[in-house]
Formats: sequence, C-alpha cells, structure tokens
Amino acid sequence: MRTIKVSLAWMFIWLFTSTISGQVGINTQNPQSTLDVSADNSTVAPGVIAPRQTRQQLIAKAAGYTMNQKGAIVYITDISGAGSTATSNITQVGYYYYDGSLWQPFTSSSGVSVDSWSTTGNSGLSATHGNNYLGTTDAVDLVLKTNGTERMTVTSTGNVGIGTATPSNKLHIKDTTNPMKIEGLVASGSTDDRPMVVGLDGTVRTGTFPVVNLVPDDVGTVIAIDGKLLVAQEITVLMTADFSFSVSPTVPPAIGNLTNVIIDNKNSFTSNSTTNSFRVEADGVYLVTMNVQMATSGQPVIGIWCNTAEVGYPDGKWVARVNDVAASVLQTYTLITAINMYASKTYSFRVAGAAAGTIPWKSSGYTGEGPISFYSLKRLR
Repeated sequence: MRTIKVSLAWMFIWLFTSTISGQVGINTQNPQSTLDVSADNSTVAPGVIAPRQTRQQLIAKAAGYTMNQKGAIVYITDISGAGSTATSNITQVGYYYYDGSLWQPFTSSSGVSVDSWSTTGNSGLSATHGNNYLGTTDAVDLVLKTNGTERMTVTSTGNVGIGTATPSNKLHIKDTTNPMKIEGLVASGSTDDRPMVVGLDGTVRTGTFPVVNLVPDDVGTVIAIDGKLLVAQEITVLMTADFSFSVSPTVPPAIGNLTNVIIDNKNSFTSNSTTNSFRVEADGVYLVTMNVQMATSGQPVIGIWCNTAEVGYPDGKWVARVNDVAASVLQTYTLITAINMYASKTYSFRVAGAAAGTIPWKSSGYTGEGPISFYSLKRLR
C-alpha cells in the first residue's frame, strides 16, 4: 500500500505543476492560466471531456444544482423523454452550462448560439414539424428589422404586421400608398371563383360578382350617357276626351284630358280634365313631339310651357312652340323639336289662340275612327 501511495504521489507531481499563484498545468511546467492543459507528443487524443449525461440523468440530479453550481458544464448525449423547466433549453445533443436556474447552450466562437439560425444557412434540422423553429417560447412579439428599422412584427397571438407594430388581423399590411402588389397571377377558368373586395377600413374579404344588366331593366329607349347605359326618360300620352279652351291673352291654358298614359317611365307626369304638368329627371336635351288637331278660327299655338317663374316671366314662358297666323275650321299642327330641359323646373303641354277652340281626342269618319292628338317627350342626351 505504501508503494502505491508513493507512486501515486510521484504521478501527480509529474502531471501537475502548481505555481506559487495557484496556476495548474497539465503537460506543461509554465501554466498560463488557472488551468492550462497542453497536448503531449504521444498518440493519445488530446482534449478535455466534460461530464457526459443524458437529459433524463440531469433531471434526476436537479436537486444537486443550486447557485453554488452556477457555471457547471455538462455534455448532453441524449434528449429523449420529457423535459423539465430547468432543462427547457436542452433541445439537442451538445454542451450546456448552468446559469443558476436554467441549463443554457454554449455559443460558438462567433458568439452565436449553437442552437441559433446561421446567416449562411442551417442543416441537420429535425424533419418533424415544429421541432426547430425561428421564434419565441414566451408571450413576446417577434420583431424583424432592416437597417435598424422595424419592418415586420409577429405578435404573440399570431397576427402578422408589415408596416405596423400592432396588426389587427392575421395579415395586416400598412403603408402610405399602395401597400400590396401581386404579380404572376394567372386567369382561372373556374366558375366557383369569388372576387376579392376591399372594405373602407382596408379589410380584404371575398365578395360576389354583381349581376350586370347590359340592358337596364326598365321600359323605354336605352341611351349611353357619360359611358353608362340607362333608360331615357319618356312620356307618351293620348287624350281620352275633347278639350275646349278659351282665349287667354297672357298665360295659355294647359291641355286637359291627357289621361291615357302610354308610357311615363319616371312617374313624373300628372293630368286631369283641366290641366297637365311634368318634370324631367335630369338636365339634358329632350325630343318634343306634339301632333294636335284643332278647331279654331284664329292664330293657334301649341307647345311646351315652362311653369317655373323666371326673371321677367313671373307666370312662366314658352320653351318650344309652333303657331299659325290663320286657321281653318279643322287643322292639324305638328311640333317636332329638341330642347334643353332642367330637373329644377316644371313643364306642361299647352295651347293658345286668338279665339276659343277645341282639341278633339279622336278622328272619325265613315271608314272608322282613332286617336288623333299625340303628346310625347324623350331624353336624347
């Protein structure tokens, strides 16, 4: 026993050389730090091997690690089995050190964690989805920056913001002008496709394709105004009884009995036995057609009267008319013209003459009879 002790003593003296300051050298007589290990010239593999443990073995010894063991180093050889709070950062085989509460992975010579993503690419990642990832393990947002400026945020709740640090939707893109551009889209032949619509608040949703009527669903003539198809306003009326009028030197009478309404597609025409009036839906040019048979003895006039007072015309005025300086007992007068008319004014079909007269509603004879007086208005543009 004594011989063994002496041999061990000499072996330690040979292996370790301790300076006065407490430095220890292995294979060197001039240690340069607290512990200086140098390789010798033998064929033995040089190096220092830390205690090798599996994660489960380290968990079983958790009670032995306190603040007094802060800085302890181990090499994890296997990570199978469930982890613990202290070993939550042990996610792969390698070196770890104890920081007083958690085991932390070592960093490489460049200062980047061996468990970090490399700027030149990574390899050897787990094929199981979610084992390796870029992100956080706590309820803290993930922020990406370029040139020191925040560009994208992934919140802890899963919302992604580009140009905003507080995204309100799963994908929230914000910029001062045109924040999104998509290139390379191809046409789809599917009849099940739905359009993408953008709300006033910028939220993108699916919509429905509108039903487009190339011919508007209305009665009348289709015209194009300002690039849009619309049904022109039309009024066509016939008389249902004769109308007699008297001489009126200032304001001509509106023609009554225009109660057979053939078309009034904007519901603007009114009439009874003594008068009529109408309005136009929009400012524009309107075609006026009047065909009136009249029995009078002097200077008959038919036309369109503007009922709305104007400066110099407190009772209104003619805006379209045809007249004759003389008349026979029964004469037919026709007015066909186009005039500007305005939605702010009211109009009427009127008649006047130097003598009283009658407008018959029909023409009759031994061969038959039919309506003769015709009144029409249609928008052109």
